[in-house]
Amino acid sequence: MACIVIADDDVDVAAFISYSLEVAGHDVHTALDGVSALELARRERPDLVVLDHGMPGLTGLEVAAALRADPHTAGLRILMISGSTLGDEEAAVVDRLVRKPLRPRQLATLMADMLAENPAPVRR
Repeated sequence: MACIVIADDDVDVAAFISYSLEVAGHDVHTALDGVSALELARRERPDLVVLDHGMPGLTGLEVAAALRADPHTAGLRILMISGSTLGDEEAAVVDRLVRKPLRPRQLATLMADMLAENPAPVRR
């Protein structure tokens, strides 16, 4: 299945999302802060990166901007989960933006749609 990086500073949310994806057969890597999320995404080159907006170290937007600025990760699919309103310029750095609160089924459907849109990258 797919390789997915989940980044959320809420341990319960990160664990719930990770577990749901692992049960579905995906290879999941979890980070609890922005710096770890950026390192994981650069190392793993996942099929999808799911970022919480407000994280310590680097925000989800800062992680997304850093990934977009790097030619090796610029094409990664990025889903941002946010409890706040983002401006158009901020939201443009991610592929999809979903507002909190959201239902688990809504998140699962959105991630499945994004994975279907993006062919798996070539692993080296």
